[in-house]
Amino acid sequence: MTPREREANLSMLAEELNVAVHLCRSMSWDRSMSYGNRVGIGWNGSAKSYFAGLHELGHCAHGHFNGPQTGRSLEKEAQAWEWAMEHNQGSDTALRELAASCLGSYLAVGTGGAGSAYQRIAPMVGLNAEAGRRS
Repeated sequence: MTPREREANLSMLAEELNVAVHLCRSMSWDRSMSYGNRVGIGWNGSAKSYFAGLHELGHCAHGHFNGPQTGRSLEKEAQAWEWAMEHNQGSDTALRELAASCLGSYLAVGTGGAGSAYQRIAPMVGLNAEAGRRS
């Protein structure tokens, strides 16, 4: 996909979700964020910025930020990555690698709350589904 095609796909998905998207060209892709029906994407047209945008739209699609965020939940993050994979029009391999990296970092810092979405997505991105379960 070209940067223009990525931007068009994000705009189309945002419109379907009734979400306002702001492409922040001075912000890194890994600082993308969502709150309610607004998304800010660190945008340079790259695949990573596109995937980050899909991920943040996934949070909106699941209604994760319809109020104050109560902490990062591994389950919410997995749901957002799963949504991103379902709506991706680019390279599945690159998206899976980024999702694995991000989910792995959430596990490393002790993010809790793994549930069925994490159990579904972990094997798809090469992670151990059992690693997210609380003992």
